[in-house]
Amino acid sequence: MVLAALAALVGTLLVGNELAVATFIHPSLWRIDDLSHRRVAREVATTLGRWAPPLYAASTLCIGAAAWLNHSTALWVAAGAWVLASVFSAVFPAPLNARIATWDPENPPEDWQAMRHRWDRWHLGRTLWLLAAQALVMCALIR
Repeated sequence: MVLAALAALVGTLLVGNELAVATFIHPSLWRIDDLSHRRVAREVATTLGRWAPPLYAASTLCIGAAAWLNHSTALWVAAGAWVLASVFSAVFPAPLNARIATWDPENPPEDWQAMRHRWDRWHLGRTLWLLAAQALVMCALIR
């Protein structure tokens, strides 16, 4: 029971963070001047780049452990979805995020806006995927 609650809590916190980035933080960056945008993007990339990997791992492990203990097919599917999201993150947005974190806001790469838009698209897709996976976790745990 405690592990199931932890799986719900950690996953929901991570999805909430990712949703806030996708719907509030990053869209707001596009409404401010470019230099401020790059400065904030660099700081956000640095902070989230540090915290996201352990949170993704913790969420996946908690959901997988809850699936194993509860013999729940729905939780196994959700854990698989979290694994896929983690692999996608490691292959696509994370390397780009690492580059953004090293930018000099005063002298950005020429294609900085294209990179930011690409990251935003990848992030939105990942966030929607995780939202569906976490909804499955919550439905399985309520049942």
